[in-house]
Amino acid sequence: MDCPYLSDDILLHVISFADKQTVQNLMQTSWMFHHYGARYILEGHVLLNTSLSHHILSFTRFMLGDRRDSRYRLPFLRDFTLLRRRSGFDDAFDTSIAAGSALQCLFTMIAEAGKLVRLVICDTEEILSMHPALPEAVAKVRTLRDLQVDLVGELGARMLSALRAPALERAVIGMFPVEGEEGEEENAPAPKLERDPTRLLRHSHASLLELSVSYADLDAGSACFPRVVVLGLERIRPEDVEHYARAFPHVRDLWMEEYCAWNEEDMGELHVQRARNLAVQRRSGSWPSLESFDGPIGQLYLLGLPCPIRSLNLNNHDEIWNTVPGVLDAVLECARPRFLKLDLMAVCWFDTLRFPKTFARPECVGALKALEFELHLMWSDIQLDLPACFDRVIPSVVAPLKYLTMFTLRVDCSDVSTSLEEDLPPVKNALKEWDMTAFAHRVRKANSTLSSVRVSLEAHGVRPDESVHVGRVIDH
Repeated sequence: MDCPYLSDDILLHVISFADKQTVQNLMQTSWMFHHYGARYILEGHVLLNTSLSHHILSFTRFMLGDRRDSRYRLPFLRDFTLLRRRSGFDDAFDTSIAAGSALQCLFTMIAEAGKLVRLVICDTEEILSMHPALPEAVAKVRTLRDLQVDLVGELGARMLSALRAPALERAVIGMFPVEGEEGEEENAPAPKLERDPTRLLRHSHASLLELSVSYADLDAGSACFPRVVVLGLERIRPEDVEHYARAFPHVRDLWMEEYCAWNEEDMGELHVQRARNLAVQRRSGSWPSLESFDGPIGQLYLLGLPCPIRSLNLNNHDEIWNTVPGVLDAVLECARPRFLKLDLMAVCWFDTLRFPKTFARPECVGALKALEFELHLMWSDIQLDLPACFDRVIPSVVAPLKYLTMFTLRVDCSDVSTSLEEDLPPVKNALKEWDMTAFAHRVRKANSTLSSVRVSLEAHGVRPDESVHVGRVIDH
């Protein structure tokens, strides 16, 4: 009696719908599945934990193997992450010389026959130290389009300097923290470490479109990267902004993290440094305009960018706005945005006189078309009657804006966690009965140009998440 038979093509089509664990099991049943199943195992994101030798040796054996045709798997590896992860807090890494050699051999073969597009290396220095030639082996991979490395020290800088990836479009580089900075790692490299991303990535200057750097240094002699349009800056010196504007002249989208926390002793220097940055850029040149900025209000104030910015996504995480009057006004007067989002921690200051006055100044918000508040409730807000505060403030903010078409208010209560009604603080008791629909209609009536009003409340604890929309849907 003949056994039922399915052709290999049908079987391979079937396993294309299976999960990776099922494919792994099938690969152990026949040579055909073992050969062709690798494609389905390697497609998507592949993560290799390099903290144990047997993980590295097992993976490299799978990729390279002993069979003559085993290297056909290399082109299927497109998205690869290397990390070092301990199984327990006190566990030591267990990596051998053989594991380091295997990893070096793997990257050598990827450079010759692979098609790796995206590479992420966490704990860069520790991983690259596993073999003396590993930095150069990684640098030989010419097919990369997306590279992300963190804790870059001497070995990472050596790898980046030798990198020859003519199609590299996106790079995320996290240097070792500068000596003396908060969060500095033990055994940090010497300050002479090359930190200029334009020198480290000089061979990709003609292809790079997006760059994010932390703890980087630029100077007046930095090379020009004419195609970079997205720039992310974390923990940079604010006085270096003129060098970034010169090195990346066509940036359209800029995002930042604060360079450092500010305290009252620093405030005397704040206005002086902004004035210096503003004067230098007006004299030496800056970006003529930006499409968007995303970051702390105080950092944008400190940079002193003398250019219009179409879309602002600002937060108060550096607390400068909460401490120094006039910061928001100065930022908006320079940027003259059309779209503004304020992502704010703590709203106890919301019911102040100076806040509505900002939105009554045409030179600050005269062109505003979309306004969004994302408010994160904190324990400092627990005595607030927030709905009453909104009724006092929001209409006076919305009413003067002649071109406003969209308004959004999102209230997030997750940082003031309560789950029982009898435990609710006063601010959540007030929000429990808040008529969001009536409020949305009052906001819309305050400005005749408004077409869309959206109000949402999240993580209240007793009241379910709710979102109210009045008017038509508008995408900006």
